[in-house]
Amino acid sequence: MDRVTVSVKDMASALGVNDAVILVAKKVIYEGFKPLQRGEPRQTRRHWETFCKLSEALGLPREDCLKALEGQLDETYVSPAEISQHRIESTQRIANKLRKELEKAHAYTQNVVDTLINEVGTIPVTPFKAHANMASDVTPTTASLDLSDWHIGSAWLNADTGFGDMGTDIIGERVELLTSKVIGLSQLQRKIGPINRLVINFLGDIAENDALHASSAVHTDNPTIRQLSSAINASEKMLRSFLSAFEEVRVFAVFGNHGRMGAKGEQHALNNWDVLAYSFIAERFRDEPRLKFHISTTPYMAYVLEDMPEWIHCILHGDGIPAPFSIPFYAVGRAEANISKLLDRSINYTHLGHWHNMAQLDKTFGSLFINGSLVGTSPHGISLRLAGQAKQLFMGLHPDYGQTWLYPIYLQSHQRAETDEHGILTPHFESITQAARVL
Repeated sequence: MDRVTVSVKDMASALGVNDAVILVAKKVIYEGFKPLQRGEPRQTRRHWETFCKLSEALGLPREDCLKALEGQLDETYVSPAEISQHRIESTQRIANKLRKELEKAHAYTQNVVDTLINEVGTIPVTPFKAHANMASDVTPTTASLDLSDWHIGSAWLNADTGFGDMGTDIIGERVELLTSKVIGLSQLQRKIGPINRLVINFLGDIAENDALHASSAVHTDNPTIRQLSSAINASEKMLRSFLSAFEEVRVFAVFGNHGRMGAKGEQHALNNWDVLAYSFIAERFRDEPRLKFHISTTPYMAYVLEDMPEWIHCILHGDGIPAPFSIPFYAVGRAEANISKLLDRSINYTHLGHWHNMAQLDKTFGSLFINGSLVGTSPHGISLRLAGQAKQLFMGLHPDYGQTWLYPIYLQSHQRAETDEHGILTPHFESITQAARVL
């Protein structure tokens, strides 16, 4: 009879012999433990039965089987010819048993599949009834636009950030593009239901301010007074365009930190370029009954719309909330909770700017929105390793459901860093001559 070599470890692994099984075998063989006596856990019995199966498959006495597992059995004793035949027969019996179990499992699965097919086949397929015209007899939705962090007057070269040049003219073009997209998206949403009113949340930092701190003028192309003039003109054009697309426009406005005149805490909070810009814009529309301005005298403003009394909105810029590296979601939530305590009213929708990175935090009844900017990635953002595309937030408000649809309006194309001929992805120069051209 030919000699057949069987790996003890492979056989043990195939039968599920683990440390727990070996431990039970040791207790039985070396200590006289009786695993099958009454009161012993079922798992102990199963471990002993598994060990016995291995002993039978190997064709070894149980003591020698345990020695084989412990590596103490001479190989010449493990596989003599007369034992090898017994191993083959035992292995075949185990294989036959496993094959029968597999066939049984396959038959069970097939029965389940056949039963499901028979059941599903008896259910008539009836398509849902879709309403072709959802716009009929629908409650009007109010469009809401968050405007913040325009920073008109900001100016820098691509070499300062790697994300393109910036200037007052570019920001003006983005205001015009924003206006067109808001009107276009409103026309799209009107295919679902009427939109008669636009609510605008001015969230501050409309002008850059060349005297906010010692280095503010480094990245500006106009003094603050001209920045203010550009902001007023751009806002007026935008609002007049909106009046041609909506029956009513409501404006709620709060000031930001870049509008501050003087050092922080040095002057009254209303000595702010944002407040001055809002005041001039409101004056331009003094005789327009379809446009109403509401300018806050505190750092935040809370309001409800007449036809949506159950939904409370709160707008604030966001400065003063600690933010060492990125958007401080926990701190923002705490700030909202503190304002809610001051008002003794639960706030449904909070709108903030300041961080130039758009975000939304969902709440049980409402959301917390953080708006983007018009400048995108700035030199200050680069210093903090932060970047964001220029975008503003546009949404729909329903009297029953609250905020329904939502659009982040992108105002610059996606810019992916590419390597130059030297394999460098970021702006640089190689000589003083080249630096004069780059910078």
